[in-house]
Amino acid sequence: MPQLGGAAALIAVARSAPSNAEVQASVAAALRNLAIDENQQCAIQEMGGIDVLMKAAHALSSDTEVVAHVAAALWNLSRTPTVASEMAKIGAVELLVNAATSHVANSLVQTNVAGALRHLAVREEIAEKIVSAGGLPALLASAAAHQV
Repeated sequence: MPQLGGAAALIAVARSAPSNAEVQASVAAALRNLAIDENQQCAIQEMGGIDVLMKAAHALSSDTEVVAHVAAALWNLSRTPTVASEMAKIGAVELLVNAATSHVANSLVQTNVAGALRHLAVREEIAEKIVSAGGLPALLASAAAHQV
């Protein structure tokens, strides 16, 4: 099992430099990699990592690299049902739909957002939230823009 201390250190670094796009993108990418492991997914959630990721995406919403890495981390984190439910409660669905709408031209952002929304939509109550947040038009616009 991977060491859980790495996530805590990454989250602390992200909190120390909230407006630094390079730091936020790097932390999001590292958390994405750690979140492949289910134990890490739960640990990242419990340490406030989802909140840190969402704050980075909000604060640096025009930075495609940050948004792409945050969406990828949320995609991996959304695989665990309890983590996915918490993500939906704190606004991850709206953040992802906004990312899809704001970065239509970027295929990496679109792929990562679609993956996260796909995992989240498995739960009916979250699927309804995706629909009400405008997720379907955002995904259809993405598909049209990228000829999928």
